[in-house]
Amino acid sequence: MNKLNPTPQPFTESKPYQKNHKILVLPSVHASPAVPLIVDDERSQKGHFGWTHLGKENIPYIYRGNDTYVSVRMIDITVISKYINTLHKDIFEKCLDIKSYYITFNECRLLSEINYFHCDGLFGMNPFDGHDLIILLADAEKLNEFLQVCSNKLKQVSKSITLDENVNKCGFIKITQSFVPYVLSNGTKFVPMFYFEGELTKFKTKTIKLSGWDLCYLKFLYRIQNLEFSFFTYDSCSVIDLKEIIAYFPPKTTFVESCPETAKQLLLNQSNSPNNKLKEPWVKRPTTPPYFNKFIQTPKAIAVHNNVLNGANNAITNVLPSEPVRFLIPIPEPHQRNAYNAYKLQKVVIDDRTIPCINMKPFSYQEILLICIIDFNEHLFKNVPFHICSSVIQALKIPLYQANSCQVNIFISNNRYRYCNSILPLIRVIDVMQYLPQMKYMLASNGDQKLQQVISVNNQTVFKN
Repeated sequence: MNKLNPTPQPFTESKPYQKNHKILVLPSVHASPAVPLIVDDERSQKGHFGWTHLGKENIPYIYRGNDTYVSVRMIDITVISKYINTLHKDIFEKCLDIKSYYITFNECRLLSEINYFHCDGLFGMNPFDGHDLIILLADAEKLNEFLQVCSNKLKQVSKSITLDENVNKCGFIKITQSFVPYVLSNGTKFVPMFYFEGELTKFKTKTIKLSGWDLCYLKFLYRIQNLEFSFFTYDSCSVIDLKEIIAYFPPKTTFVESCPETAKQLLLNQSNSPNNKLKEPWVKRPTTPPYFNKFIQTPKAIAVHNNVLNGANNAITNVLPSEPVRFLIPIPEPHQRNAYNAYKLQKVVIDDRTIPCINMKPFSYQEILLICIIDFNEHLFKNVPFHICSSVIQALKIPLYQANSCQVNIFISNNRYRYCNSILPLIRVIDVMQYLPQMKYMLASNGDQKLQQVISVNNQTVFKN
């Protein structure tokens, strides 16, 4: 068995790598629709979460039962974005095999609160919803390590860095003139059996199945060698200890650690990285449906309609709107026992107009300020019907927040919105400043001219001239 096969062939025992091999899966006669699994998200309901490090990045994690999970959206921003411009997209699309899960309502609310109030919107201004995914924290840590090893391995081949011990997690052994990939698992270098031909039955008891993250590293080496697609579709591979293989070669056979020059093709630069956009997600999507579709705070999630009572108190009524609802991001109640001075009603000047505002975070009076959308409409777009103004806010996907009970009481105590029934939509001053020019343009046809036509497509409000 001292013959090396230059072209990988199927392992003669089970033939898992046969070319053009197709598996037809027949549907079960008694198959029932997939339903979401019941999960233990009690700790998310209580607002419990923690922090960890992925490389130099801090990232929050949540609890599900006894396990810890991280948001795929957050991994995209902290980990994937760091490597997507330097590593070929095939490494993300073909080599990874990470199971993901839809988030529950309680997890959705907690992740949104973490993002807005602990990360200052680092992970996007859109609230989390039922289609957001999470993965195990352990998989996120393995992913970060995997991408680092891949990057270092490719840079080493390009002679841009010196040898790093982490690079030895995987590599190639050049036997005579052929490259054979290996993966270091539990201190042992394993090589795929299908790279060799001849009498293989004597090795049947010495082979093991490689899977999980070890297989991801092996698929990375497959991609360096440009193996056909079928090699990336299996969830295990028969491998053997490299020492067992070396023992059956002639004494003068050379075994050199090396790497094919094709590895350089997977390391991107500024000229070819703009085209490196992922067509497939880097996680395996769940087979079960989402737990819910939208972010809903309460059964009465309300966006204020055009029932505005003009008067000294600027009161608003508790009438459910007939128009598309813009769901509100709840502002958490302050944890301090004495929250009497946690919030203050202040004034801010926008477009030469003085508008009442309130702080978002308790006892932080200048950091993030909010104004009520009633005041937003009255002071900045007084001649525009409220339902049109609120539709523009929805079309631009500007996040709206639901005032907590302390903030509501502050407004009521200052004779404002005393009939709001605890539903008080707020908008950030920074968002008003950013979107004000665009809103002025979109509402420029108001008044004597016909308003721009507002239509709804796929539950999203869009505008046509």
